Amino acid sequence: MKKNILALVAVVAAVTLSSFTTQRAVSYFLVYDVVGLDDQAEVASYTSQELVQPAFEDGTGVLNWIRVEDTSLSNAIEDNELATALSAYDTGTAGTLDDQIDSPSGDYDVKDL
Repeated sequence: MKKNILALVAVVAAVTLSSFTTQRAVSYFLVYDVVGLDDQAEVASYTSQELVQPAFEDGTGVLNWIRVEDTSLSNAIEDNELATALSAYDTGTAGTLDDQIDSPSGDYDVKDL
């Protein structure tokens, strides 16, 4: 009887502990392709998805890169995740991040053309 109770306690403990472990969203840095597609809301307009923050470039004029959370945990950024990030960061009137100043928190970078 003791063996059964100990086994049951072990199973309950394992299930309880595993229910509290969750995957965390990963931040990707999407580098914008200035000369290619011009729609900042499409993932195809970005040349790469990096895990390390790219360098900041001085100036204003065009988006350089943007930080986006992979909330779907798919290991890739999807258009809806990009749209959520763009709407959160865009406080201007152009509908793009080109008219923004650089983000001091490292969420995006705007550079000179």
